[in-house]
Amino acid sequence: MHALARRSTGAHHDPATLDAAAAMVQAATSILDGDDAAPWWDGPAVPQDQLGLRAYRHRSLFGGALHPFSPPLRWIDVDDVDTQPALAFTVTLSSLYGGPPRAVHGGYLAGLFDELLGAVQGKAQGGGGYTGRLTVRYRALTPVDEPQTFTGWITEDRGRRIMTTAECRTAAGVRSAEADGLFVRPRAAPGESGT
Repeated sequence: MHALARRSTGAHHDPATLDAAAAMVQAATSILDGDDAAPWWDGPAVPQDQLGLRAYRHRSLFGGALHPFSPPLRWIDVDDVDTQPALAFTVTLSSLYGGPPRAVHGGYLAGLFDELLGAVQGKAQGGGGYTGRLTVRYRALTPVDEPQTFTGWITEDRGRRIMTTAECRTAAGVRSAEADGLFVRPRAAPGESGT
């Protein structure tokens, strides 16, 4: 899917070629026709041997193996930061994610930060919450077609608030962007304990 998208947006084609390609895509779409899958948040979990097809992470636009336009994230083990949980991934973003010349679109970087920090805060004691605020600072252009490393960690975990921080570094070690996120745990339902 990535290769098809890159060729359709990154090369010049005459109308007859585009029509032929559109017919092939239509045929492939018909092959994949079937019943709609239930949303990831609804219904019973699927067995592990089905690759967790219902899991959010597999369908995410920002790292899901089943999403046709999600880049492949390579999660890596990192040490905790100041005794707080931390996570990291590397990714190479193609021109499909471009914004400025030869650089990644800032909006897509923000989405990757939200994906990373959402995973990090999910490791917090007492469980995670929902994104309440995400602040991104762009320090330099993040180049396309080069590996980037995103690292995120929890900076504070108190009551319903989980504060997180992350950075993106280029292959040359330049910190091209950084982010701070606030995640808020949902209030306990009546009759449940919670803060």
